Amino acid sequence: MTQQEVNNKPTTIVAFDSSYILVAIFKSISEAATLTNTIRQSLIKAAYGSIISVNKRYWRVVPPDFQIEPDDVGKLTLFEFDEAVGDDRKIYTTRKMLKNSVMLESEYLALQKSQGK
Repeated sequence: MTQQEVNNKPTTIVAFDSSYILVAIFKSISEAATLTNTIRQSLIKAAYGSIISVNKRYWRVVPPDFQIEPDDVGKLTLFEFDEAVGDDRKIYTTRKMLKNSVMLESEYLALQKSQGK
């Protein structure tokens, strides 16, 4: 039996919703995969830019020199984050992001409220 390698430097990642607002901070990609019931490899691809999004969320790696606080949840936008870290990636319009996915009524109402509709 082989022992699993321990990752001493976990990669902090953040998730932004379809309206480009920070919704979660995860201390590692593995934690994000477990808590969101998402395939880890998909999160890695989204966080590093190989794919645009996973599970109606945009994922980004937090650079070691970038400070992100719990108070940023619900306030920080994807655009502010990308500008601050010097990243320029393709994103979907909110409509396109939601078009091919099922949305819970509560998510829809929250999105409408955040857009002032």
